[in-house]
Amino acid sequence: MASPGTLGNLVAPGEDAYPRRFENIERALKELGPSIAESLRPIIQDLQDQQAALTAQVASIAALVNTQVSPTVAHGDVNAFSLATGPNVEKVRVTISVPTGYTRALVYATATMVAANPTATSDDMYLQITVNGGALGYSAQTSVPPTRIGTATKAIAGLLTGASGSFYVNALASSWAAAWTTGTADNYINLDVMVLFLR
Repeated sequence: MASPGTLGNLVAPGEDAYPRRFENIERALKELGPSIAESLRPIIQDLQDQQAALTAQVASIAALVNTQVSPTVAHGDVNAFSLATGPNVEKVRVTISVPTGYTRALVYATATMVAANPTATSDDMYLQITVNGGALGYSAQTSVPPTRIGTATKAIAGLLTGASGSFYVNALASSWAAAWTTGTADNYINLDVMVLFLR
């Protein structure tokens, strides 16, 4: 065998030297394979365990959220109504049942009113929304020319506390100068309510 610093070491390797080197490398890799796989096994198992734990935590958080909030929606409408002067008068109401265990409610409601002014002069119409009779903000006001149709839209958002049993959301309306006594089919109010109950 040639050794460093000897003439034998200066002799060029034979033609079969490189294939033998590749074979040696391949053999070494094959021999290392099982030991590498064995060393990676606990790492892979740990990653799988962490993934399972995360999946369980996400499911637990989702279940917790579902027990803390409860959404619901409601709709009411009315048509062919008349309007009177003075305070706003209820035209449509929806009643919301409070789920057991919930005491607060985030309430968002919108109402749209379309009404024809049957009088000979321009007049105003008013639209209001209340939650259990409590008004949140001012009435929406629209001026309507004589014998024409007007539109008013009102939206409210509020937090109802101490909720139990049920509560109502209603839309109320009125006119200003004269009564709009001709309740034509053109007159209608749509009331839509979205509630998110909280514990």
